Amino acid sequence: MVLSIIVMGSSTAQTKSQDNQAIFFETADQDVYRLVVDTPENSKTVFNIYDERGKKIFSDLIGKTTAFTKTYNFKSFPVGIYQIEVEKDGKILEQILSHFEKIDRPTFFVNLSETDYDNKVDLQVVGADNQVVEVKIKNYDGQTIYVDKVSGVMGFKRTYDLTKVGNKVAFEVKVANEVINMRL
Repeated sequence: MVLSIIVMGSSTAQTKSQDNQAIFFETADQDVYRLVVDTPENSKTVFNIYDERGKKIFSDLIGKTTAFTKTYNFKSFPVGIYQIEVEKDGKILEQILSHFEKIDRPTFFVNLSETDYDNKVDLQVVGADNQVVEVKIKNYDGQTIYVDKVSGVMGFKRTYDLTKVGNKVAFEVKVANEVINMRL
């Protein structure tokens, strides 16, 4: 019997038959995946990893046992698509695994928009998670001309009057160690 499961990204592939056999291959962490096997039969398990060309690049034989958990670290593997194959008790679980680098994205969002009034802009910050938000208004030479700090909020919206400084400014919004820069 062959069970095929395609998983893109981090997820769990599982097969569970009527005889209470369970095989899981799941994400444990960024580059670490966990194989969980629980079957009534005391038999060996074969775990194989194939690259995008179908070449076997890793194989692991787990001795006779009914249940176990084992982790596999993909950190040294190049970015790409891998086929995972687990064979136990004559059953095969196949899974496609997309292994890509984590993309760091800001945990908060900023929206800067001009208002209907001359030289005024609205700044909206969402997802600050009760952290201190520091807003710096800088001229195009990078000199700070105004600093505003907002504490203990999830988000806020403020209108800034740029009449005295002009509209050729940049906003720097900092939450914890993350910074987003925006220009008008």
